[in-house]
Amino acid sequence: MSAVSAPAAVRPYNPDWLSDDDLVTGFVARRALFAFLRDELRRVPLSGTAQAMLLIGVRGSGKTTMLKRLAVAIRREAELADHLIALSFPEELYQVKGLSDLWWAACEALADELVSAEKHAQANALLARIDARPLPRANDDPHDDQGLKLLLKTCSDLGRRPVMLLDNFDLVLDRIDKTGRKTVDPQSRAYWVLREVLSKPDAPVFIGGSARLSEPLVGYDKAFYDFFVPHRLGKLTLAEVREVYDHLAEQLGDNALRQRLRQGTGRIAALYEMTGGNPRALMLIFDLLRQGPSSRAVDDFERLLDLTTPYYKARFEDLPEQAQVVMHALAMSRRESLKAARFGHSATAIARRAGLETRIVSAQLEVLIRAGVVEKNNATAGRVQYRIAEQLFRLWLQMRSSRRIRHQVIGLTEYLEALFDREEIERLIGAELHTPNGTQMGFARLSYAASELQSSAIDRRYLQAYAARAVMDGNADFGKVFAAEDLPTDVQQLVACQSRLTKGMARLNALRANAKELVEALLGSLTLSLVDKCAAVDRLCDTEAASAELERVAGLLAIEKRNLMREGLSEEDLRLLYRERAAGRLQLNEMEPSVLELRHNDPIRALVWKLLGALRIPLPSEAEAMAWVAWAQQHFAQSGSREWAALARATRRAGHWAAFEVALREAFDRGDSARAWIERSVFLDERKRDSLAAEAANRRAIELDPTDAWPWNNLGNLLAQDPKRMAEAEAAYRRAIELNPTDARP
Repeated sequence: MSAVSAPAAVRPYNPDWLSDDDLVTGFVARRALFAFLRDELRRVPLSGTAQAMLLIGVRGSGKTTMLKRLAVAIRREAELADHLIALSFPEELYQVKGLSDLWWAACEALADELVSAEKHAQANALLARIDARPLPRANDDPHDDQGLKLLLKTCSDLGRRPVMLLDNFDLVLDRIDKTGRKTVDPQSRAYWVLREVLSKPDAPVFIGGSARLSEPLVGYDKAFYDFFVPHRLGKLTLAEVREVYDHLAEQLGDNALRQRLRQGTGRIAALYEMTGGNPRALMLIFDLLRQGPSSRAVDDFERLLDLTTPYYKARFEDLPEQAQVVMHALAMSRRESLKAARFGHSATAIARRAGLETRIVSAQLEVLIRAGVVEKNNATAGRVQYRIAEQLFRLWLQMRSSRRIRHQVIGLTEYLEALFDREEIERLIGAELHTPNGTQMGFARLSYAASELQSSAIDRRYLQAYAARAVMDGNADFGKVFAAEDLPTDVQQLVACQSRLTKGMARLNALRANAKELVEALLGSLTLSLVDKCAAVDRLCDTEAASAELERVAGLLAIEKRNLMREGLSEEDLRLLYRERAAGRLQLNEMEPSVLELRHNDPIRALVWKLLGALRIPLPSEAEAMAWVAWAQQHFAQSGSREWAALARATRRAGHWAAFEVALREAFDRGDSARAWIERSVFLDERKRDSLAAEAANRRAIELDPTDAWPWNNLGNLLAQDPKRMAEAEAAYRRAIELNPTDARP
């Protein structure tokens, strides 16, 4: 609902049951739109052209309440009542089969309005005419205008122009186009007849409500194209929600509730985000909040979903079976990237999730759109995309799914609750520390608190590292912000190293221009231990030893970089690697595909995938190796042969031959790279399959990359197995040494 009733009479699903006084008293939100529509009605002439309007919004967005509030205004305000009369319809007109039924329903709405205005004589006369009409017969014209003529004649006698306030207009359109068929006809004659009627000078003024822009309204060749002025009822703003809640608590006279709501800003903001700002859901939440205090938004959210279960369950089960499958797949689908805002998901992506053909999914999506539960957007990334129209409906489906999905929804609620209390946290922490860096310290504590909500080790490490980095950037005393056991020891040690280096960085830069990059590479090194790194930092902070230590560190890192680049990493990869490890965010021993999937960080995912081949990252089981291969097939389908060969090497080293064969096949499918041939040669040699084929594979690798020492060393190993070819083996080894003097193997 866009407006709220007095607390004693909250009617989230039936605002029509409210008295006019309750409706006016509780109407708090969307007042600007109401004022605009009321002013438009004031300018409507008794006879002449009037613009038809349509309120567009999902179920529960407040369309019904807005139409009822306009009806009250027409009754009570002299500038409207002197020439208009409101026709308020039930939310669903189940009796309507054609335009004839719609006009007779309008006559009944007029009779109700006359009774409300205590004009009993006119009401009785109209009701007598309605009751005297012949019973409908099978061969009658479903678009007969006798009811319309009676409506207009009665209003003319009253000196009033009718204002049709018709909710669920999209459902009415679906009903009046049918003549015994179950399919809709967007070019139905009924639509053109209705447009002609509403275009006449003495026509009823029309303000409708609709959950969607149905097909007769959107095509340039359709009857209602550009006919209605649409007004979209989006989610309420957070400020509006707080204002509504404060107003309701005030009406209750419950000061304790008002204070509780004002203090629980994070809780309210979390529920606001989870419900998509849907007014009906927020009214239900208020009813829960006033029944008793709760310390967690999760509890309120679960109670809300439990309360709405009969409603959503009935809507879901009313859908055809295949439409239910598609709806479930759409609810469970997740975005693969956060690089750009997305409207929803393509039919192809939904089909993959549902395990159905795309053409079947497309047909069922149209069924769901007509049912008002799914909406589509044609203008996103050049492809049609779909999403569930009501966020609360989507979350209800997720909460009714597997335990894993349910925990993700609960975790999001908890995180949002913490996130929206960020300002309060920062103020408190800042005041506690008595420093100008209160905001930075608040962010540190917030990051640490959020890390506790993460289920995976690497995500916890990321947020903990951000927290530690925030402390360092704020130049605060680490011990005043975190207890000794709060963060992992290695993260604390890295922060301590960085803090010491920060003080001497100006002097280091004076000694060497790229000192900052060298220090970052030092702290992010893969080969140096944490003890070695801390010792190097101590020497760099020593004025006399700093210059020599910089040169020593530069030499060590040059060797490490050269070895890593030989394994397929680029300069950009190395910069990312050192930066993430120096910040404590990249822990190689905690990596797994499911963790990387959650982070949506493509540069880091790509780096980790390369590191699998470049380093001896353990793959304990065949299942884990296959998981990495499947993950790479999903995320790096466009990668080249060299990268896949690196993954093949990681699986070969671990002895997982099924995964190795898949990765090597992917490597050869993507090109004729030296590394793919090297992996083939090593595999053939280690498995004693075919020495001649292994030798041919090495020679093909040399042909493709004559500067690489690795295939020359492998060739030496192969040739040395034959006593007659020792001279050739020695020559191969010497060529490998010549190409890479730092490699001890040849």
